[in-house]
Amino acid sequence: RQEKKVIPLVVKKVLKKLKKTFSNVAEHPIGIESRVEDVMQLLNLGDEGLLVVGIQGIGGIGKTTIAKAISNELYDRFEARSFIFDIREKSRLPGGLAAMQRKLHEDISKDSISAGTAETGTLTERVLVILDDVDHTDQIHSLMGEKVQFGPGSRIIITTRYEEVLVMSGVHEDQIYKPKVLDSAQSLQLFCYYAFVSDQPPQEFAELSGKVVEVTGGLPLELEVFGALFYDIKSKEEWEEMLKKLQEVRHEENVHKLRMSYERLDENEKCIFLDIACFFIGRGKEYAMHMWEDCGLFPHSAIEVLIHKSLVRIDDQKDEFAMHDQIRDMGREVVLSEGICQSRFWDVDRVSKALQNHD
Repeated sequence: RQEKKVIPLVVKKVLKKLKKTFSNVAEHPIGIESRVEDVMQLLNLGDEGLLVVGIQGIGGIGKTTIAKAISNELYDRFEARSFIFDIREKSRLPGGLAAMQRKLHEDISKDSISAGTAETGTLTERVLVILDDVDHTDQIHSLMGEKVQFGPGSRIIITTRYEEVLVMSGVHEDQIYKPKVLDSAQSLQLFCYYAFVSDQPPQEFAELSGKVVEVTGGLPLELEVFGALFYDIKSKEEWEEMLKKLQEVRHEENVHKLRMSYERLDENEKCIFLDIACFFIGRGKEYAMHMWEDCGLFPHSAIEVLIHKSLVRIDDQKDEFAMHDQIRDMGREVVLSEGICQSRFWDVDRVSKALQNHD
């Protein structure tokens, strides 16, 4: 009888080790250690109660990056875990919330229920749940409904741009972490990694680099994208021209500043970038590549350029396209502002309106 109790526990531990996967945090995670430490204090892992912690800040400040780093740090501290990405966008898709509910329930129950709680169907183990980019309380309520039961010591982390979403969901104000922008030294270091593949600028570009960093306001996303933008600019004269353009839009929204990187793409690259922003985020790469080739485009070279410019990422584990939500929003704004929206419909409402207008 004792063996019957021990064997499932041994099997569970072995399976857990085999299935262990880490989130890809960032290519150059500058300043991430102190941010993770701050959130870890709020998580208070010694407390056996259920705690909810919020990470709130503007787009591009690194909320998802922090959440990924914490997920990696705490992987072995919880018996089950679920990381639901990009909830704001996915909840707008038909069946999106239902799909995320299924993923959450599958993630947190596949190990726990098989470990000996199948008789009751209740979850008694420590669970880590991360809900990324929430913009409405209804999304939290839908995902964390009565069907989800958590064991002692479980933790929920919610990332959002809006503090009121957290407060209205019952998160205490002292349990909300608000990341600060990178300081000037960290900002320069991150920018230089992408602009010069070094942690310091060449002497002749030191002053200009400092001015570019100032325009970004210390936002990691802008430092990465603008660093990749300036990497391809070799002369000081061109640097000065591009810096002047950046300074002219420095007080505008991030999506307007990020658009400058899009403007330097060729037509082939622009078309493929817009297709990814509208349709292929979270979708497999192979189908899209064949489609573009059939349309007479050149996707292989374009994807290399987009990755180099930090406009697109490839999820190595799933071989799917990934894109920061600010860059996605910039791409969709381009589609709307340039009057090319009739060729790209990415939500049900736009399809319905187009069909009504056609009638």
